[in-house]
Amino acid sequence: MGLKRWIYAQSDTEAAKKLQQAVSEQIPNISYLAARILQGRGYTAEEALQLLQEGVPLPDPFQMADMDKAAERIQGAIDEEERIAVYGDYDCDGVTATALLCGYLESNGADVTPYIPTREDGYGLNKAAIRYLWDMGITLLITVDNGISAVEEIAYASELGMDVVVTDHHQPPETLPEAAAIVDPHRKDCPSQCRELAGVGVAFQLARALEEDETGELLEYYGMLAAIGTIADVVPLTGVNRTIVRRGLQQIAAEPSAGIAALLEKAGLAGKPVTSSSVAFGIAPRINAAGRIGDASVALQLLTTDDYETALSLAEQVDEANRRRRELEQKVMTDVSAQFQKNPSAAYQRVLVLEGEGWHHGVIGIAASRLTERSGKPCILVSREADGSGRGSARSVEDFSMIQAVTACSTPLTRFGGHPMAAGMSVDKGKFTEFQKLFQKYAAQNYPDMPVYTVHVDAVLSQEDLSVESIRSLSLLEPFGTNNEIPVFAIQGAVIGAVSPIGEGKHLRLRLTQGDGEYQAVYFGMTVDQFPYRTGDKVDVLVSVEINSYNGQERLSIKIKEMRLSQLDQEGWISGQLLYEKLCRKETITPQEAERAAPTRDETAVVYRFLREQKQWSGTEEQMYARLCGKFQPGSGFQFCKMRVALMALFELGLIQRDSRTKAITVPSASGKVDLTSAGVLQRIQKMSSEVQTAQKQEPNVPAAAGQTNGGI
Repeated sequence: MGLKRWIYAQSDTEAAKKLQQAVSEQIPNISYLAARILQGRGYTAEEALQLLQEGVPLPDPFQMADMDKAAERIQGAIDEEERIAVYGDYDCDGVTATALLCGYLESNGADVTPYIPTREDGYGLNKAAIRYLWDMGITLLITVDNGISAVEEIAYASELGMDVVVTDHHQPPETLPEAAAIVDPHRKDCPSQCRELAGVGVAFQLARALEEDETGELLEYYGMLAAIGTIADVVPLTGVNRTIVRRGLQQIAAEPSAGIAALLEKAGLAGKPVTSSSVAFGIAPRINAAGRIGDASVALQLLTTDDYETALSLAEQVDEANRRRRELEQKVMTDVSAQFQKNPSAAYQRVLVLEGEGWHHGVIGIAASRLTERSGKPCILVSREADGSGRGSARSVEDFSMIQAVTACSTPLTRFGGHPMAAGMSVDKGKFTEFQKLFQKYAAQNYPDMPVYTVHVDAVLSQEDLSVESIRSLSLLEPFGTNNEIPVFAIQGAVIGAVSPIGEGKHLRLRLTQGDGEYQAVYFGMTVDQFPYRTGDKVDVLVSVEINSYNGQERLSIKIKEMRLSQLDQEGWISGQLLYEKLCRKETITPQEAERAAPTRDETAVVYRFLREQKQWSGTEEQMYARLCGKFQPGSGFQFCKMRVALMALFELGLIQRDSRTKAITVPSASGKVDLTSAGVLQRIQKMSSEVQTAQKQEPNVPAAAGQTNGGI
């Protein structure tokens, strides 16, 4: 498990009670637990009411820059019976936006053709597609979810005689295309406050403008598509987006279209409550998979058909693409694991920048996200092409801007784009190693101590909180999504009472006790062999909680997200791991860091005795450190790095061994006294410290440069 910092919300009991009281006049069923979550997330009573009530009204679409020009040009094309093309994108946001706008235009008598490029064509407009559409007789092209950066492509369309109306929601470049109209809420001159609309949200506002819909009546017809695309694009589910998603989910629950009903059936969600989570994890991945692995036009047909039998057939194709996507994703993760086994030092880099041959472009982004969550580090995965070029996808952690880093290291890149938490790029032929080195140098110079993955905890649960009524009140906060995440709770100091395999051994059910309370919790994806804890261990657990109904009875369903021993010194673990990785990268350390890194004889002896008592240790280093924390006084200075260095010294001196197959640590029979100071790792740390001290005496005002190496351990 990678480094993860649990950050607990700053709970203020009195403030939460005041918020609950202020809100309860209009929301009488709000629980104290829900009020605590809102207070911990920084909501005032006024802001909480806005979130909990029906949501903000849909804004006037004509507030957006160029919306009047876009509506006038499109209406003119309809009146003159021009051929129109809606040019979308192959992700869920782009597909739903294409379906929505084509559906609206067709209902108004337009001669409209949808066009979605393949992943091989690449994102956005391309000249070949424009020429193809021109040859079809298209005279007006409308983009959805793309086009804001297509300066050359739109100039080419203009040369042919084709007008282009751009609707997009991505950040615009300094120079905008010469289009008939450009509707993008991120334009600097756009007065609209709806900055966070997804591509489908912008397309919906265009439809409203064409309809002259002042009240938002069109949401009754296109709410489902708008909600799915908005959820899938991971935009903030606040304000207007919340209004769109809430209404769309109600429509899906009440009377889904043929295509959406078929998707729910294939995802095993038919007849179950429809939430933003079921869309995010059931519907959206299947629509995305069509574009990632197969043909996005299949997903478009699925969302626009009125025939349920046809929809079931198309949904099966989309579902098969999703199964294939999971297989390809797993292949990437298997290849990454093999790289780490072959070169363990790669795991100690500040940013994981890895390359693989033939990795499918459609899944490396998902794999990068998984690797970031597992490792706790920013990650870039690049698929190497036959000609030596590469296509990559990156994911980041809080406080490390990926797009800023990629921009600073863009010399070996032919194309890139993104935002602080994710980016995509194309690497020039044969320049992956240059890019890799540039990235590590950038991280070292700008982040001497790398940020780590953070998990935000909304509240520590008491026994009183774990009631059906208290948890039911959390439904007031739905729909959940970006900027309004599903609450994450902590149960602290729980004792593991029993561990039982379920789901053919793929998952675990745990019995946890806390005082007089006892809970059943499920740990998905964890097997008995992988579970590093023991009956009787006292643990802190991060969970999500929901209500399940079975045979007419409502029960709480507790799902474990993270678990650690209660005695773990989180900051000692994190700072110690960062220092240990610095040693493994052979970077210069200060005398103070050397003192933090090198264990004393007594500290090493504690580690040795612990392992000897265990007879065999199969757990992680994190688990070992947590158990050792209980053997030292608080503030003793025994950090994670000291334990790792102590283990290295004991290995070097032959006092402990690691089984090559099981990786378990064992202690061989005693072979007499040894001099711990003779361990090479301790001597190297001492040498590194001495070299820095000498350099500082010679140039006392010159600190060691981050990332500088001097031999390492």
